[in-house]
Amino acid sequence: MSSPTDGAAIDYVRSEVVTDLGPDELTFLRRTAVLEVMSGPLCDAVLGTTGSAETAEMLESLTHTTFFVVPLDEGGRW
Repeated sequence: MSSPTDGAAIDYVRSEVVTDLGPDELTFLRRTAVLEVMSGPLCDAVLGTTGSAETAEMLESLTHTTFFVVPLDEGGRW
């Protein structure tokens, strides 16, 4: 059961955060949202893709464009 504040939170995220992301970024975030931590190879496994260099580029890009993805280590692996 959802509350009125759930709708307000969803509306806020859509209007203030998601509008700045492209379709590829949104798809990536939706499909990897099940992960508690992310790395290129781990995201590839969830996405059913290979070539984690592209995935690593997406993660790097998202660390600069959204607060949903933040680096957990200095090397940028996680």
